[in-house]
Amino acid sequence: MDPPSSRLDRWFGRALRHLCLIGGLAILFMMLVTVADVAMRYLFNAPIKGTLDLTQMSMSIAVFSALAYCGWTGGHVVVDVLAALFPRWIARILCVVVSFVGGAFMLGVAWQSAVAVADYATTGEVSFTLHVPLYPFFAVVAFGSLAYAIVLGLAAARPDRPPHER
Repeated sequence: MDPPSSRLDRWFGRALRHLCLIGGLAILFMMLVTVADVAMRYLFNAPIKGTLDLTQMSMSIAVFSALAYCGWTGGHVVVDVLAALFPRWIARILCVVVSFVGGAFMLGVAWQSAVAVADYATTGEVSFTLHVPLYPFFAVVAFGSLAYAIVLGLAAARPDRPPHER
């Protein structure tokens, strides 16, 4: 039988994968809206109203829905020039420090995004053209940042394990 941490890791990885699929759907939506807007603009001289609003909102969903899964699977670009100059044990310490600092930063992003959610929900801030409320998109940023902070926290706690085994 698998240890509880292994089952939790698998569950967390599946949850992040599903979140990433939402980001993929947001990219597909952006692509379709942009293609339709360009076609309407050049064929009928009638662009789709609010394409920029839709693209910006979809971009926040795409980026922050996929960020944690990319970190979980080790898909981020890693520059390890300095790590190669040091002994392995120092490189591990650097990995822990970088993961910890990155996780703290992402917690700050999550916190500030949550504050923005509360502010925008209270004030009723909306997008420029379509007048869509902005707070749900800041909620996606907050949730995605928190999920990535958790991934970075796990990376700091377990520096010897490859990302896909976390």
